Amino acid sequence: MLGLVSLRHTDPEDSNEPSLPNNVANLITSENHAVWGDFYVCPVAPDRAGWMRFVVLKRARELFVPRT
Repeated sequence: MLGLVSLRHTDPEDSNEPSLPNNVANLITSENHAVWGDFYVCPVAPDRAGWMRFVVLKRARELFVPRT
């Protein structure tokens, strides 16, 4: 299981790196929180059996919103 985190500072104005790539952020709305696709993530915590591993989302492609 992966947990998505942001490496932004507590003040969003302090960082130029967005928390989500634009192509992902553009698909997320108040009605839709699920986006499927191919995601490239970079770990920010070590891999530990039985624990969630925290990652940063770097890139995403082949995105779509699943129908409910």
